Amino acid sequence: RPLAGILACAVVLIALLARVVDTSRLLSWIRARAHRTTRRASDSRLTLATYEETRASTRVVRVVDAHSNEAIAGAQIELVPTSFEWAKGTLRSETDDKGATALPAEWAGRSSLRVSAVGYRPFDAPWEYDRIELRLNSRRRALLEALTTWARSVGPPFHRAPDATPADVVSAATEANIPVTKWARAVEHAVYGPNPPGPAEDAGIEALHPVPKVQGQDVR
Repeated sequence: RPLAGILACAVVLIALLARVVDTSRLLSWIRARAHRTTRRASDSRLTLATYEETRASTRVVRVVDAHSNEAIAGAQIELVPTSFEWAKGTLRSETDDKGATALPAEWAGRSSLRVSAVGYRPFDAPWEYDRIELRLNSRRRALLEALTTWARSVGPPFHRAPDATPADVVSAATEANIPVTKWARAVEHAVYGPNPPGPAEDAGIEALHPVPKVQGQDVR
C-alpha cells in the first residue's frame, strides 16, 4: 500500500507538471501573437505616415503634347534654383510611360523649369506649385505653323484656304520669283520626312524664315 500511494502521488504530480508546461506554452503563444499583431499595426501606421509625408513633399507633374494632349514618355525635366539662398544644384527627373514624374514641392517658387523631349521644342518657365501640366509643341508642328502663319499674313498667292502647305508656298514662290523656296522646301522635309527634326535642323530652318512682307522682294 505505501508503494501504491507513492505511485499515485507521482502520477498526480506528473499530470500537474504537464498542465503547467501546456499552460506555459499557451501563454507564450498568446504573447507572440499579440506582439506580431501590435508590430503589424505599428508597421501599418508607419507605412501610412511615410506615404502621407511623401505625398505632401512632392508634386506630380505631367508632360503632354500641346496639340494631341498625349503623354510624352522619357521627357527630361530640369529644375534650376533661381535664388542664391536656394543653392541646391540642378535637379533632374524623367517622365514615365504616362508622362508623369514627381518633383519636390519645396522647389516650387524657387526654381526654373526646363522640359525637353525628342522631337519637341523645349519648354522653359518658372516652376510654381500649381503648374502640374507641361505642354510641349513638336518641332514639326511649330515649323508648319510658322509657314502657314507667314502665308496667311502675306495673303495670296501664298495663302490658300484653309491653310497653305509647304508645296503651295514653293509653287507660289516659283511663279512670283520670290526667294522663299529654300525655306519652304526645308520645312516640307522636316515636317513630312521620316525623322523628326533635331535642334540644329530646327534652328537652321528658323534662320531661313522670311520677314512677313512680299512686296518689293522684302524677303530673305
